[in-house]
Amino acid sequence: MVIGRRTLLKSVAALAGAAALAGKTGAAAPAPLFVFDRRAGTARQLALAAAKRGAAIRPIAGDVTALWAGELSRRWATHRGAVSGATTAETLRCLEILARGNGMAIAEAQAIGEGLVAWRIAPARRSI
Repeated sequence: MVIGRRTLLKSVAALAGAAALAGKTGAAAPAPLFVFDRRAGTARQLALAAAKRGAAIRPIAGDVTALWAGELSRRWATHRGAVSGATTAETLRCLEILARGNGMAIAEAQAIGEGLVAWRIAPARRSI
C-alpha cells in the first residue's frame, strides 16, 4: 500500500482529531506521534506540518533504540496507537520488527525521496 505526502498529512490530522476527541470524552490517549529523521529536510518539513496538526514529534538520526526504550514500547503496550513518520527504509524495518511484537503492522508506506519512506504503523488487522 502506498501513500503520498498529502495522504500522510491527512492521516496525521485525523490522528490529532481522534486524540482531541478522546480528551473530551475523558479517555486517556497520548497525542499522535510522528517520528522523523532529523538529517533530511523533507522529513523535517513533514514533522513541522504534523506538529501544527497536534502531533508530538520525535526526531531521530537513524537509530530508534532510545525512542523505543524511552517511549514507543510503552505507548504500543498500553494504547496501541498509530504512529506515523518519515525515516529511512532501514529505520522503518527496525520499527516494523518492534511493532510486530506488539500487535502492530505497517499500514501505509511510500518512498518520498532523499532515501526516505513516509509511513504509518497501526494495530494489525486480524484475519478471520
